[in-house]
Amino acid sequence: LIALLDRRTAQPDLPLTGRAWTLESIISGATASSVPAGVTATIEFGADGRITVASGCNSGAGRYTVEPGAGASTGSLAVSDLAMTKRACPDAAGSGEAAVLGLLRAGMIAFEIEASQRRLRAGDAGLDFRA
Repeated sequence: LIALLDRRTAQPDLPLTGRAWTLESIISGATASSVPAGVTATIEFGADGRITVASGCNSGAGRYTVEPGAGASTGSLAVSDLAMTKRACPDAAGSGEAAVLGLLRAGMIAFEIEASQRRLRAGDAGLDFRA
């Protein structure tokens, strides 16, 4: 007897808020790149509308708003009032930070959550995270 379990039952989609999401890959057009070695970037969305960002070099916070999509785990979000520290970043950390901040400052950002993975897209740029 083989019993199959639906993916959404076995691994439900995590909520947007209440956890840190760690950057796994950077998307540019049709190309996905690994996060530069030694760089750990995270974002956290609070239930109060605040976003906390660690770009791999600098850190900061701002506000966000969400427009729900067709499903509970999709939609669009916009980040505003993002203030970051201003340390100089070495090459690898600087390129990771440029990708993270470039996307967060892009205006409306489409998001999708599937189990513990989160995808953010704006035009041909994107970031993939894992909780």
